Amino acid sequence: MLRAEAIEIDPQRFQFKIKASSQGATGSLAGVSSWSQSAEGVLDVWLDPVNLKTYVVNGHNRLGLAKRQIGRASGRERV
Repeated sequence: MLRAEAIEIDPQRFQFKIKASSQGATGSLAGVSSWSQSAEGVLDVWLDPVNLKTYVVNGHNRLGLAKRQIGRASGRERV
C-alpha cells in the first residue's frame, strides 16, 4: 500500500477521458463521502524511472476520494 499523498497525477499522460478535470477525475465519486475498500478497489500506479515519482494511471477518481478522506481526518491514508 502507498500513502495517497505520495501518488502524483499527470492527466496529460495518463488520463484518456475527454471530460476529466485538471486532477484527472471525471467526478464519478464526487458525492461519495466514505471509503469502502471493496467498492473502491485498487489503483494502478507507475513509478517513473526518470524522476522516481509514482503516478496514478488508473483510478484518478478513487485517488481523489482517498485524498478527500484524508482531508476529513477519516484515517484513510493508504490506498
